[in-house]
Amino acid sequence: MRFVHISDTHLGYHQYGLKERAEDFFDVFLEAVEFAISKKVDFVPPYRRFFSFFSPFKPCNPSGDGNSKKT
Repeated sequence: MRFVHISDTHLGYHQYGLKERAEDFFDVFLEAVEFAISKKVDFVPPYRRFFSFFSPFKPCNPSGDGNSKKT
């Protein structure tokens, strides 16, 4: 069985209040997903700090409003 460990992605986090940092986090996450697909892994277990906040209602896309805070 093959798996990829991805953790601490912090999706939605606008580090230093910058939209560009949220885009960076999102881009690296997509690279990891593409890597997992290319290696034909069986699963990607969920690990800690997938999102940067606890509320499911805050935007997690990189083009969000920038108000997400690190928790």
